[in-house]
Amino acid sequence: MLSASSITSFALTWALLAVRVAVVFGATPVFEQFPVPTFVRAAFVFAFAAALVASLPDGLVMQVPGGATLVVWVVREAIAGGVLAICINIAFAAFSLGARLLDVQIGFGISQVFDPVTRRDIPILTGLFANFAVLAFFATGAYVVMIRAFAYLIVLMPPAADALPRIDVQPLLVGAARLFVAGLALVGPVMLCVLIVEMALVMTARSLPRMNVFAVGLPLKIVTGFVALALWLPHMRDAVTHAFDSGFDLLHEVIR
Repeated sequence: MLSASSITSFALTWALLAVRVAVVFGATPVFEQFPVPTFVRAAFVFAFAAALVASLPDGLVMQVPGGATLVVWVVREAIAGGVLAICINIAFAAFSLGARLLDVQIGFGISQVFDPVTRRDIPILTGLFANFAVLAFFATGAYVVMIRAFAYLIVLMPPAADALPRIDVQPLLVGAARLFVAGLALVGPVMLCVLIVEMALVMTARSLPRMNVFAVGLPLKIVTGFVALALWLPHMRDAVTHAFDSGFDLLHEVIR
């Protein structure tokens, strides 16, 4: 039979891990890109936190502290969740960067569309890639790696542990630079095809000075970009996996 102290200790650990999980899912596009009801988000956060607590050994379930200590523990849990959220966001930023590069090169950078979910005006391909990134996150099994990342964090940063001395900020700067490589790998072949079309337009414009390059080139680059993207999409799996892996690998470098 469970005692009142064990139930209270379980509830405290559950609440602390719920803070960590809420920060991760609240600061990443996993739930933000698609309209998920707030009640569903909260239910998932508490259910996932309860599953994490149930997997903890008995020694990691702490006793009830004082008020000031509890506030410090909550802040440390938010920091632990924030580190994982940054690593996940770096992976998603690679998709956003690749889409921005394509938008500028194809010509969609001059037009904006309203995204009713994020309530922002964004270029066309940037919005499409944002949705594609979330779908790819689940299709490639990156969500399984994220669950393992939670387990890795619990081992290194148990609930109420001192998280700050274990965090190294310098790898985050290196990881932010890696997202440029990952973003270019996602759209590199498509950019190459559009670049070839631009070179052909430049050579044609030298032969036909009166040709309106903008009027002719914009629709030609749009068609080329979409056709190249459709042909490249089935072969993008390795680049997508690399983008997500780079974010989760960064976690091992930041927290040791």
